[in-house]
Amino acid sequence: MDDMRSFEDRLAEELGLMAGPEPPVDALAVSRSVAAQAPKRRLQTMFSATKFVLAGAIVALFGGFLLAGILTTQDEAPPAPAAETTAAAQVSGTVDSAAVPRPSVHVRLVVRLVDGTATDDESAQLGEFVLEGVDQIEGPYPFTIDYAPDEIDDAREYVLETRVEESATQRLIAIGMAPGGSEAQIPVVTLGNPVEGIEIELAEASTDGDRSWVSGVLVAGSGLPDPDAEVRMVVTLSEATGADPIGEQVIEGLTRIRPPRTFSVEYALDSIEEASGYVLEARLEDSASGELLGATGGPVPVITDGAPVENVTLNLVTVEESAD
Repeated sequence: MDDMRSFEDRLAEELGLMAGPEPPVDALAVSRSVAAQAPKRRLQTMFSATKFVLAGAIVALFGGFLLAGILTTQDEAPPAPAAETTAAAQVSGTVDSAAVPRPSVHVRLVVRLVDGTATDDESAQLGEFVLEGVDQIEGPYPFTIDYAPDEIDDAREYVLETRVEESATQRLIAIGMAPGGSEAQIPVVTLGNPVEGIEIELAEASTDGDRSWVSGVLVAGSGLPDPDAEVRMVVTLSEATGADPIGEQVIEGLTRIRPPRTFSVEYALDSIEEASGYVLEARLEDSASGELLGATGGPVPVITDGAPVENVTLNLVTVEESAD
């Protein structure tokens, strides 16, 4: 055993002599070299990894856009051609009301474009202009009527018809005519006639010959409360002697009694005698039960002996007040 250890020691000694003396090691230099080189390698490695990840993201994003574009192109149907539409044409002008006194009732102005050559089985109206509350507006009144050009036949005659009518009853108050003329129909659009700058003058409508009207306003007194349910106002025209009414207007379905309401009672001219007296009376009733809720304080003279036929005011008061 000792011989073996002795042999190993001598072998190590001989090898050491063959290798020569051990070179000195500068530990500080070795640590500086490692410190200088290791971060550079790590930084390069980090940059390389970042470049790889960034390149992969760009490729994926570009591929997504490309795929979405392909799918959208495949799914979208080509746009349908726009439907052909015919632009509306217009006829326009003004209506002068200077020759007509302002009505005492609510009225509207109506101007219609019609086919003047239409037969009974053809549709004559091509367009319409309506202006409500003309009794509250100073004239002249501008108007514009739209119509479809493809409904126009250049060989036919088209005209404007103008009227002012009571809003509640459609009673004719005035008609439109060409300035200085007597024709109620004014040619337009075709046959060399104009479509703009058209002038219309209003003239009072003649009575029906055997019918007329008495008109005014119904005013609810401060003592009358607003109704809880629907009510109706009834205006009657009769002889002062208390005979049966010769005219009546019923205004149904009212839920408010203010502001004042206009009325117009029609009557036959041959029912009026100049030597007799005629009066208006009004009452307020519950629509369902007919219960009397209010009335005029007394009869109001109209028509004969210098009494008015328009701008008549009827004051509604409570039943108790009307009985006094």
